Amino acid sequence: MKIMTIKLSTLNLSTLLLLGMMTVLLTGSVIYMQQTLQEKDDILEEQARIRQLGIDFINAMEYLTDEARKFVMTYDERHIQRYAEEVYFIQTREKVLNIVNTLRATKEEIDLLATIKQTSDLLKEKDIHAMRLVLTSLNMPVIGIPEEISNYPLTDIERLAEAGDKLNIARTLLFDRQYDTLKQQIIQPIKRFQLLVNQRITQEINLAHAKVKKAIIILISIAILIPFSVLILLFIFWKQVSLPISNYIHALKKHTDKTTEFTLHPQGIRELHLLADAFNQQLQDNHEQLQKNRQLMQESQQNNRMLIKQDWLKTGQTQLNNLLVGEQDEVRLARHILQFLLNYLDLQSGLFYLSDMQTVPQFKLIASEGGLLRHQLDNLIPLGQGLVGQAALEQKIIFLTHSFIDNPFITKELQEITPAHFLAVPFMYENQLKGVVSLGAMVEFNELQVEFLEQIMPNMGIIFHTIQTNLRLKVAMHNH
Repeated sequence: MKIMTIKLSTLNLSTLLLLGMMTVLLTGSVIYMQQTLQEKDDILEEQARIRQLGIDFINAMEYLTDEARKFVMTYDERHIQRYAEEVYFIQTREKVLNIVNTLRATKEEIDLLATIKQTSDLLKEKDIHAMRLVLTSLNMPVIGIPEEISNYPLTDIERLAEAGDKLNIARTLLFDRQYDTLKQQIIQPIKRFQLLVNQRITQEINLAHAKVKKAIIILISIAILIPFSVLILLFIFWKQVSLPISNYIHALKKHTDKTTEFTLHPQGIRELHLLADAFNQQLQDNHEQLQKNRQLMQESQQNNRMLIKQDWLKTGQTQLNNLLVGEQDEVRLARHILQFLLNYLDLQSGLFYLSDMQTVPQFKLIASEGGLLRHQLDNLIPLGQGLVGQAALEQKIIFLTHSFIDNPFITKELQEITPAHFLAVPFMYENQLKGVVSLGAMVEFNELQVEFLEQIMPNMGIIFHTIQTNLRLKVAMHNH
């Protein structure tokens, strides 16, 4: 008796066909379950939406009632404008009713909506009636007020009534029992409508639950039908062992050191998953270490830059302090300071102004450097005039570029300076303005230069205050 043999390819093909059939069945079941769950979610979303629409309708009604009542009590036109904006432009109530009408609703629910709309219109008419009485009694302008309010017809008795009587009628319309009854006649149908919708949606949810259970039963049935046969075991062996190993080898051969992103996708049996995870973890550790090294290098470079910056600032302050040591007069000291600043900051021009310490101070030019023609500059600048005067007025650094040279804001002290960028920095002593230093450069001032100037200005204020104090003492002693 001849034994029938099956080729490996045939075995694999049969197994694939079986897998394909089961995949189709599983996919169909999963899609059916997803659709059922989505249907359930849609029902719940509709329920929440209808509940929120009811809340929005009641809030809009309460808002309109409040605005109408506030208007008839305070006569503030803002309330009638807000009322008109809600009724004729925002139209929350109409939008809510229109949205609800587009939803799946029964005849009873639609009838309730019609009742709500009718009662809401009656309430709106009473609001308009009352606001019309107030407008008429106070002879208020109707410009910008909708015609439905401004032209609401009044009875002969209302037209002939005194202003106070009209106001009383308006308040009665909005605060009597009939008005509150109309409001309740709106709220009760809304609650009834929400109750009916909740009951209907609950039934639909129960139906959706039944469909979900049906889908679960189908999935379980398909899983039970999967045969535990030799063909499936052979397929699993090929799928879980042979193929993953082949894929690992192929992926590793393609991997190079230049590859920045590489992951060995776990496949097959658990041991092969562990192998892939260990490889990926080691690769990730190497990558993280490389990133840390790069970060450390960047931090080191940044620290070096900070050290260089701090050294530059401290060196400049030290040199300037050494320059300020010793008894000097104001003019010589100002000239030395300008020479130092132009050299250390690589600037092209500088002006040094001192305050005359008057109630409304003026600033006298006592030194200039950088090729400026002293006779072409203003020797005395009032507070608030030009770049120097403005910096003194605002007591802060002010910047200027050459594109504004022709602007009347600029005075003559800068019009003959060749640099393209300027700044004026005031220096003070105990909130007392002592003077202003104006500097010019061919390129825009950088943050480091500005920081250096900000750091040295307090010392300059102290030095010039000391010089001025000593000078006054000498004068006093001489006169005495």
